[in-house]
Formats: sequence, C-alpha cells, structure tokens
Amino acid sequence: MTPLLDRQRERFLADPNDAQAFQALEEELFLTGDWAGVIEVYECRLGAESIADQPREQAAIHCRIGRVHQERLGEPERAIARYREALQVDPGYRPALTRMRKLHASQQQWEVAVQIGEVEAALPMRPEERAALLAEMGTIWLEQLGDRNQAVAMFKRALDEHPTQ
Repeated sequence: MTPLLDRQRERFLADPNDAQAFQALEEELFLTGDWAGVIEVYECRLGAESIADQPREQAAIHCRIGRVHQERLGEPERAIARYREALQVDPGYRPALTRMRKLHASQQQWEVAVQIGEVEAALPMRPEERAALLAEMGTIWLEQLGDRNQAVAMFKRALDEHPTQ
C-alpha cells in the first residue's frame, strides 16, 4: 500500500461521512485492484450517518458491492445476495434489478430472469427502454422457455409501448 493510500484510508475510516475521502479511496483501490479493500470501504460507507436516510445511496453501494463480487471476484451468488440487499433498501432501484436479471439469464435461470424482468418493466423508464426490455423478455419466452403465447404477449407489449414510426 502506498503512503497516499494509507492516508486516504485513515482519513476515511476516521470519518465514513467524508464523501470526498470515500471517493478518492474507492478510486485508488479500484486502480490497484484491491477488491477486498473496495468491499471493506463500501461496507464502512454503508455505516455512515450521512447516508442513513438515503435509501437510493445505500442501494447504489450494495449494488457496487454486488458488481465487485460478480465482475471481479467471480462470485455470482454473493453478487445476487447484494443485489437483493439493494432492493430491500430501495425496492425500485433499477440497476440492481437489471444486474440481477442479466446474471440469472447468464446462468440460464430463465424463469427467474423473466420474473425479475416483469418487476423491472413495471418501474418508470423511457418507452424505448421498456420496449427493449419487453422484447428481450419475449425472446427468452420464445427461444429459451418455448412459450410462444407468452412471447407474443411480450412482443405486443413492446410494440404498444414503442410503436415503430
């Protein structure tokens, strides 16, 4: 560990409310690939009083921890657990739903992926985003689950959401 990183860590651990120290330490740990350190910093930040009444910020941090588990440590089950924690804090946190849906799809857990997609599709988003999501779910219903009726229903919803010009 570098002296600069040591100072940033000391500053942040002394005050987890220090957003500037948090961001600097997070960046340095990412650049050095210290994934255990990144998770430790995120866990510490979750305990900060300054975000105690900010469910969106807490959900974002849980989601970041999930991404580290998923993308850097190859631990999909731990990632899913963190995405669920994000959703417990903020049930409408779309990034956690999206990551969880895609992770389940990558593991060929199609039924779970479409269930999560339904929850995600009910959240506010731009029409073209919803249409793309519904079309993606339609493709899963057709190609992976073999249910043409559900696939057609999804494709119809996608067209109704964002009709072609």
